[in-house]
Amino acid sequence: MNVVRTLVIASGICVFATAWHAAKVAISDQPSQPAKAAESDPAKEPAKEPAKAPTPEELTRQLEALAQRRPAGRSRDEFMENFKKIQREIIAVADQMLTHPDAAGEKGDKLTSDALGAKFSALRMLARLGDEKANGEAADMLKLHADDKRPRVAEVVESATLIKRFTPPPDADAAKMKALIEDARQYFATAKLRPEHVMIMHQLANYLEQTGDNAAAADAMKSFGEALSKNPDPKFAQIGQQFLGTARRLGLLGQPMEVYGQFLDGKQIDWASYRGKVVLVDFWATWCGPCIRELPNIVSNYEKYHDRGFEVIGISVDENRKPVDDFIAQRKLPWNIAMDKDFKEAGKSESLATHYGVTGIPTVILIDREGKVVSLNARGPELGRLLDKMIAPEVKENKGEK
Repeated sequence: MNVVRTLVIASGICVFATAWHAAKVAISDQPSQPAKAAESDPAKEPAKEPAKAPTPEELTRQLEALAQRRPAGRSRDEFMENFKKIQREIIAVADQMLTHPDAAGEKGDKLTSDALGAKFSALRMLARLGDEKANGEAADMLKLHADDKRPRVAEVVESATLIKRFTPPPDADAAKMKALIEDARQYFATAKLRPEHVMIMHQLANYLEQTGDNAAAADAMKSFGEALSKNPDPKFAQIGQQFLGTARRLGLLGQPMEVYGQFLDGKQIDWASYRGKVVLVDFWATWCGPCIRELPNIVSNYEKYHDRGFEVIGISVDENRKPVDDFIAQRKLPWNIAMDKDFKEAGKSESLATHYGVTGIPTVILIDREGKVVSLNARGPELGRLLDKMIAPEVKENKGEK
């Protein structure tokens, strides 16, 4: 059996294969026998030890390892193909868990629910990546376990069913999305809320934002946020405020933005003094890799356009100031930076990041000379393209003229 495990691990398929596959590997690894050996008396041959089925603990560890495995690949296509293979391996392990003897009865509630959750997530991911069979497999799985009354299993099945119900179809247009949002709003208005319900709300609004319909995304976030804010559970009420902040940010395009806070030197942000300039408000943190990778692009554009009216205001969401001071001293950032957590010093009841529902960084907002927002994601080449359009070309002195 140890030989079988070593071979399976080396194959890169999974730590513990199915009993059929393990037996197949073990048999194929045996040296070839002369043809006449097939005519030997089976009764005189020693009995082979049957492949030992993995324990629930071993399967769980295998599932966790697969969930953490980073797909290999030098190209995007190769990366995605390996990612899909990992999802199929997760499904295979989950199926072993579901058919394991320990999955039966009340004692198998956790094992079964863990397997169902992992399998559904993998199938959902495959469906999003274009696997036409995945949606059908997910539907069959939920139908098979629809009548399972074990508490954890029932909760997973209910959540998965809701996620499937409220996942936008590939052909979703504005009318279908509006109906889906309204269906979700009515359902969650009376449901006993759980964290996964909040995730569904967020994903619906996020889908609209990704398709470029910021106005519809803002309306969805506002609708969900208002409902969540009234929830008696403080955790959900707080999330509701975050949703309302996100709705506020998504509705900024073409509208004025209020910027407040206290710079590291103790001075308040005088937002009125920035009128007439093009301003990039950069929500970032010293621990945020993508934020750090974007800085050279911002610095390059700052050096190119600063003399013609381009300013940057950095809003650090770091919890402590020292890493920010050290980072600025090392990188010598040329623009002013405020700590988001110091909002009370500016006489405000909530931080700027909270006010605008910033839950992911970097969030970079570009504002024109009139104080109106022109982009909610001015990163990479897009920042330079917008600045080229918004700021007049540099006038070079013609030394040949008198």
